[in-house]
Amino acid sequence: CSYHNIVEVSFPPDDVARMKALLQEAHESAVAAGDETAAQRVAWYAGGMRRFFAEAGAERGGASELWAGEDREMVLARHVGAKPWATTRVKVSGAETAAGGAVVFVVRCEEPAAGAMDFSKHVDDFAWGDDSVTFVVENDGRVVTESVYKDGSREGEVGFETKVEKDATGWTVTAKMKISPAVFKAGKVRGNVSRWRVGDMRLPKERRVPGSRYEYSRLSTRYTQRDVDPAAFVEFRLR
Repeated sequence: CSYHNIVEVSFPPDDVARMKALLQEAHESAVAAGDETAAQRVAWYAGGMRRFFAEAGAERGGASELWAGEDREMVLARHVGAKPWATTRVKVSGAETAAGGAVVFVVRCEEPAAGAMDFSKHVDDFAWGDDSVTFVVENDGRVVTESVYKDGSREGEVGFETKVEKDATGWTVTAKMKISPAVFKAGKVRGNVSRWRVGDMRLPKERRVPGSRYEYSRLSTRYTQRDVDPAAFVEFRLR
């Protein structure tokens, strides 16, 4: 699943309402046919969806309160701006612009294998992908995503200004995104930052640099596979 599918287009309210209607239709068809086994199967399947429907707000008329931003459980980042990952530092700030404001992310990616990496191109293969930093930002209720690769190429939304700088011990991504005057005035932005790290893992083991890793990091969490929930937002306070 891409970030776009997870945080922007998956399970909008109309789809959730349709899913619920289809389950109800299946139940009524089984009852009308007098097929108790089929009715039990539908009930078993629907049971697994119950929590999903409740969270999506589909139990309350089909309109998603979660989608609308109400009753949302927020996870607050306690260490953002300090050192959330041992090898990655994230700094977030606000900048005033003529159109209102912007949120600025500076992500420092320490990488012992920097000298063995080719920062001149984006290598995208199914097995590894490529070193990148992804930003997910909510601006007036709309979620915007942007992935920045080690060579400076990007994938995602128009509206981000990005810059990649490489040195002997790693690389740094600076990303600036315009936000609405209301969001800027509120002094806080919801979203997340993640790092997909490959390093020199494509090289034979005997040629790899000690300390290089293959991992996915999001705030204070680490995985060796892509996280299934990059949409777990935190609140960045702009100072």
